[in-house]
Amino acid sequence: MAYKDMLLPKAISFGGMGGPTFSTGIVQVESGFEFPNQNWTYPLARYEVSHAARLPAQWIPLRSFFYIAAGRANTWNYWDPLDYAATAAEGVFLQLTSTTFQAYKKYTFGSYNALRRITKFAAAPTVTGGASPTWSLTTGVLTVASGTPLTWASPLFYVHARFDIDALRYNTIDKKGNGDLIVGWQSIPICEVRD
Repeated sequence: MAYKDMLLPKAISFGGMGGPTFSTGIVQVESGFEFPNQNWTYPLARYEVSHAARLPAQWIPLRSFFYIAAGRANTWNYWDPLDYAATAAEGVFLQLTSTTFQAYKKYTFGSYNALRRITKFAAAPTVTGGASPTWSLTTGVLTVASGTPLTWASPLFYVHARFDIDALRYNTIDKKGNGDLIVGWQSIPICEVRD
């Protein structure tokens, strides 16, 4: 599996359905008590994009993108229209070495916090703290010459994703009977890839 630094067209992502997914096993004993086993510390997102009617001009880039992605074989960037940015209050770091730090986004509800690792950026986020910061836009790792970075903020990050199908199925309708085609497809599942 290879990472292709390309973005699924936003016109396709917009209108998609999905979000974070955890993996949890539940054991229920005879008394009715349940014991959950959380398999993943961090979730993986799953999405599904389907559009009933699009012009060929919107379909053709998706078809070309699918050819380059080779179905499930390669990974790429997905824009989640409801979760693509982080403020300085949300952008935090976990230290990897004395000079490298991994970007995480913090989600807060009341007094609870959850972290999500962010690895794909459209451009270098702004950083507070740390000397001479440099970013890897494809891993989300920040390297500093010295000091400790405190926060990061970004107007645009992506989900590292792949198609969860190897066959792209669509249908066409000649709506006016004059060769002006409308293209539709029911389901294209997309899943986040942990890297």
